[in-house]
Amino acid sequence: MLLAGVAFTQVVETFGPVRTTMITAVVPVLAALFAVPLLGEPLTAVGALGLACVTLGLLIGLRAQAGTGTALRARAH
Repeated sequence: MLLAGVAFTQVVETFGPVRTTMITAVVPVLAALFAVPLLGEPLTAVGALGLACVTLGLLIGLRAQAGTGTALRARAH
């Protein structure tokens, strides 16, 4: 548990809190996707909808963050 805390802190320092939150949001998506072939879990319509919502939210967040970075760089010049 201590190692996980240290690793998470390092990720926050490296990528920043916003991107780290987005990275942690991918964990359940990957777990669900890996559970289908590895464990034989069914992927229901509700599960697929949830995966799509999380993925869409991540894409929107990444796009918004990229736009913010561009705007901040433009102001610096």
